[in-house]
Amino acid sequence: GLAHLEKIVNESSSDFSTLTILISEYRKTEQWEKALKLLESFLTKNAQDSVALNLYGEIFLEMGLREKAYAQFEAACQIQKDNLRAQLNRAALLEEDDKLEQSLSIYDLCIQIQPSSELARYNRGLLFLRLKKLDQAEQEFLFLEKQFPKNPLTIEGLKRLGDYYYLLKEFQKAQEYFSRILQIQENEEETLLRYGMCALKNKQYEETSKSFEKLLLLNPDHPKKELLEQILNSLEKNK
Repeated sequence: GLAHLEKIVNESSSDFSTLTILISEYRKTEQWEKALKLLESFLTKNAQDSVALNLYGEIFLEMGLREKAYAQFEAACQIQKDNLRAQLNRAALLEEDDKLEQSLSIYDLCIQIQPSSELARYNRGLLFLRLKKLDQAEQEFLFLEKQFPKNPLTIEGLKRLGDYYYLLKEFQKAQEYFSRILQIQENEEETLLRYGMCALKNKQYEETSKSFEKLLLLNPDHPKKELLEQILNSLEKNK
């Protein structure tokens, strides 16, 4: 239990791996001050430990102290430029503050550090969408699809692309991306709905019917059940 962990840490305070386990338990129960006290004690003797500094920043961030958090992430990156987690944290905070170009430059660095980082690729893809750099966003999400087809970030990235094209009224392109998701997860309910709506816009009525019928079979109490049944009945009458 927690008391046993605390005893172990007190007996071997320099063991960072044990320390992080206890800190993780404190974070789960929002005992921020105890977590900070442990880290501060460790950093007194290990001031150049970039992993500990990043963890320090993450706790500040969970407490809502964004400026203090950013300062720790930056310090961690100055000590160890290839600390991917700290760099990702920096980039995310900058993006939240609408410092988009600065954030993008750090995501670029993250991908130099680890070209296969799913989170860096996903976040950079979303940022490209915000910057209306659609071609670059597509490259990121298609990279994820190729390398990590079943990763939830891949599914979410392809959804974002489909939604973006739907808003642009490019329904054929939107349908293509929703179709890609269904090739990976054929019973993904949100995507079946989106795919069916795109097919309807593209006058592919048989595809619309298949998609909505499957969705209602998977979830007979779907929140949009009434609308879906109306569309299906209308399509049936107009056959």
